[in-house]
Amino acid sequence: MTLPRRHFLVTSGLLLAAGCSTTQPEPTSTTTQTGDDITTTTATPTQTTSTPTTAQPTTETPTETETETETETETPEPQENETAREALVRAEFNLAEAVTLYSDFGTGASILSVTAATDDFEWTPIGNKVREAWDRLDTADEFGTDVQLERSAQLRDVGEFVRYAARCQDRVITAYHQTVRATGGLYADDSFEFTAGLNQQRDARNAASTLLDTLLDETTPQSTAGTDTLSRAEYEGKVAQFEAELLVSEELAGLLREFDSILEAYDQGVSRLFAHNYDDAEEDFDAVGLDLDTLATKLTQLDRPRSFDSLLDELATVAAVLSDVSADLRDSALAGDERDEETRDEALADARDRLLTDDVVSEMAITETIFDGEF
Repeated sequence: MTLPRRHFLVTSGLLLAAGCSTTQPEPTSTTTQTGDDITTTTATPTQTTSTPTTAQPTTETPTETETETETETETPEPQENETAREALVRAEFNLAEAVTLYSDFGTGASILSVTAATDDFEWTPIGNKVREAWDRLDTADEFGTDVQLERSAQLRDVGEFVRYAARCQDRVITAYHQTVRATGGLYADDSFEFTAGLNQQRDARNAASTLLDTLLDETTPQSTAGTDTLSRAEYEGKVAQFEAELLVSEELAGLLREFDSILEAYDQGVSRLFAHNYDDAEEDFDAVGLDLDTLATKLTQLDRPRSFDSLLDELATVAAVLSDVSADLRDSALAGDERDEETRDEALADARDRLLTDDVVSEMAITETIFDGEF
């Protein structure tokens, strides 16, 4: 039986409506032929079941290409600023000039060759070179990168050291020369020169100590790293030199006052000897001899820098010679007390001869007094 076309279409429509709303594949037609020559066509729809899928979070894994791209886009390190670079080079050159000027006041080998005993030292030209360097460093600070700013701070620290060291050096040298002045006053029995020299030595020494303290507060030996201008050994050596010279200056001031008191007692003994006050003169020379021996030992054993060797050795020699002379004068007083005028005069002659054995002692005021005295 052949279905009417209308019924076939309706049936097919229902089948289609029962499927999913998703896109369907084309229906498969099956044709069956029987003996009655009736052809039956059956539409077999293929149904596709759609299973909903839950969306999973997507994790992006950077690929090698992405990583390389990120590296290439990183901010590069800033390059040196050319203006700052040139300023730093010029600043270091100015500092090298300052150190050379400083060294040239000594032997030129280094700033350590300049000592308390150096003559004609001037710190002003050294300070001027440091100021020139600072002008350059101001420019570097204005235009420089972080690395260049660190370098500028380092060089500025070196400049501070050179400037304060030069000023301290000036005061240390002044203290030394005022010590020499006081020593001259001691030899000449000039109380004004002696007292003024010691007072000015004290003032210069105190000023130097203050400058040295400031130098140590404002600078560090680490600042010398990476620069040929000044080595750490020079920095630390200069500080040690200043400390030693200031310490011995202070100690020597006390020893000079002690020496002055001894010479007063010496002069008193000479006056008593020529006044025929032999007993007191003998006691004076006994005490003076012992005191001079003690003083000579102190001067010899004093821990001193080389810059003070000459002055201290001279003072020790003078004390030793005067001690020997005091022994001759004591013998003269003892002989006079015993009314042995011949021995008294011979002992005095020995004392006078001994006074002439040393160039410094021969020019001292006490020597003149002994030669001018008469019994």
